[in-house]
Amino acid sequence: MPAGITVAILVLWKEDGFSRALICTFFISIQTQLLYFENFEIPNVLVISVVAAFGHVIPYWLALKIYDWNTYYLRGSQNQELITPIVWPFYLLLAAMGAATLGVAVQVALASMNYDVGRSIWTSWWVGDYVGAIVLAPFFIVLGTRLLSRWVEPRTSSVLVAYSTEGSLLPTSPLSWLAWVLLVLIPSVIAVVRSEIYAGTPVLLALFFVLLPLGILAMKEAWATMAVSVAASSLMLVLTVREYGVSEAAIANQTSLITIAIASFAFFHFLTVYSVRTKQLAVVEESSRTDPLTKTLNRIGLIEFYLMLCARFSREKQPFSLLILDIDDFKLVNDQFGHRVGDQTLVQLTRLIKDNIRKADALGRWGGEEFIVLLANLGENDAYEVAEQIRKKVAEEVIESSEGALSISVSIGVKEYKSGMLLTEIAEGADKALMIAKSTGKNAVFASSSLT
Repeated sequence: MPAGITVAILVLWKEDGFSRALICTFFISIQTQLLYFENFEIPNVLVISVVAAFGHVIPYWLALKIYDWNTYYLRGSQNQELITPIVWPFYLLLAAMGAATLGVAVQVALASMNYDVGRSIWTSWWVGDYVGAIVLAPFFIVLGTRLLSRWVEPRTSSVLVAYSTEGSLLPTSPLSWLAWVLLVLIPSVIAVVRSEIYAGTPVLLALFFVLLPLGILAMKEAWATMAVSVAASSLMLVLTVREYGVSEAAIANQTSLITIAIASFAFFHFLTVYSVRTKQLAVVEESSRTDPLTKTLNRIGLIEFYLMLCARFSREKQPFSLLILDIDDFKLVNDQFGHRVGDQTLVQLTRLIKDNIRKADALGRWGGEEFIVLLANLGENDAYEVAEQIRKKVAEEVIESSEGALSISVSIGVKEYKSGMLLTEIAEGADKALMIAKSTGKNAVFASSSLT
């Protein structure tokens, strides 16, 4: 419990959390000594409490400082959001072991216990602290963030704070409720089974493989659900051990609970961040290579596709061609109907073009009312036929706009790729053919090979 409260205070009060945690630990230490020791002297109690408070708080304070430094130096890195939830439990583990070591050292140095006793309780000390830090701290942080939001100044970089204000504390769907109840009860059931039926039952594996999927299912709606469920599981386990006397299995179950807590928090945070990160990267990548109006490729996207076709040509000698399309008298459309209708025209034109090319081909906006089509595996003659088909479809189509129906036509230049050509070079060749098509009366297709 003290470790969970300490971590929560240090997280919730970024600036003066150390002093707050120190004061709380000081009074908890005094209370503990007054409860458990019959013969005590007030000066000794105060000295032990002060030293113990510093010995307990400093390791966790250092762990959070290192975590903050880790977050700072990884900021902007693609791996930041994947690494931080993994190192967080590791830092808390080191802090718990450090606090237990300092605590035992203080007690031995002040003659409150002898060395052998201190060494014997060291493991259970840090295990208990670690359970409190990894299991109960999230619960306290969730409650603190929600109930004390007016007074706290949390560390915004903390994994625990990241989702503490999102979702509900408890599941909302019946399936998640069932998973939550099982998650709370199963540790106690297995503890009793292990104690009363067969002491060799592999509790560690059973708990891990049974509870982790349940934890994932229960937590799918809210991050805070896992904090509540793990804390409730821990409480039920303590009550079960006390009621049934299964102390032999207590440490094994505590260890299992730690494993589940770490795996669940880290695993779920990893999945959440990975999913969000993947979607964000997909959106950024798509927007970087897509024209925002027509949703076709922009120049960057066209260059990427062109380089792919060039690489295929180098390997397999498969030909490909480029079409460059321009809407005839498009300026008149903008002048007569406005740019809004002009934009609607461009969008509908791209739809027409897409309907008349293959999935293996690519359409992109070259600039203004000019579009490029890259036709894979087609030489100039076949590409000319595709261009002619597009031209006819556009001329036959009635464009629907907010100002009424209108008709447009396009002129198209065709150019086949030759080894070593840059995109700008093949586009320039197709553009020359386009100018010829324009000069012959528009609504026409002209091939670059006809220029020579």
